[in-house]
Amino acid sequence: MFYEGFANSYDDMVDWENRLVFEGKYFDKLFKHYGIERILDVACGTGRHSILFAKLGYKVLGVDNNDTMLELASKNAKESGVKGLKIQKAEMSTLSDTVKGKFNALVCLGNSLPHLVHDEDVLGALGHFHKLLKPGGLLLLQTVYFDHYLDSADSAVAVRDGVRKGRPVTFRRHYEFKGTKVIFHVSIYDRNSRELLEGFSSPLNPIRRELLETYLEKVGFAGMQFFEDISLKPLTQESRSLIGFSFKPKA
Repeated sequence: MFYEGFANSYDDMVDWENRLVFEGKYFDKLFKHYGIERILDVACGTGRHSILFAKLGYKVLGVDNNDTMLELASKNAKESGVKGLKIQKAEMSTLSDTVKGKFNALVCLGNSLPHLVHDEDVLGALGHFHKLLKPGGLLLLQTVYFDHYLDSADSAVAVRDGVRKGRPVTFRRHYEFKGTKVIFHVSIYDRNSRELLEGFSSPLNPIRRELLETYLEKVGFAGMQFFEDISLKPLTQESRSLIGFSFKPKA
């Protein structure tokens, strides 16, 4: 699997400290506004958002399909000392068959949904999300804003220094756009010599905003709104990321 190759270095690829400080206040304000108590974090990875939500006082179940990510999420949760957080293995394609109970909110962050490369799988996953939400429940989806990249020549490069296997390295992430096809690349270089040490690639499903909205409506969601980030910054054609809000109708 794509993430298996660098799961142990994943946290070094993201500036979690600053990201969570920025996002935390907005998530908390949003969850409080909608009376959220129980959250399902789908594709939770190393558990950083699950831990944040638990620290804010919510009951959280974090799920992922990658064993190494789940081990890291459990380790990070234990080290954080948070209460009210559980970690479980689950696939998006069978989510409501595996996960028990209903939730006030379901989040799927970190551009996870586009890893379902077939449209029917995306539609199926959204159907599972809908089943697991209580009436009136909130769905939060965060992806790359593919409309921007598909309609421009932007290569979407992100570079960050870190450590891998005790060695100073530079992580380079970028998206390769070939017509309607997208490949996500992660390249790891020696920070001093700039030698390429390892590379990982995965196809993605570049879901445009309009199509995502159509799929959400098809499985029963309503009240769709789209922004650039969790601060509710307006979405524009120059936006690089997208966060979508939608709701399961109360009746």
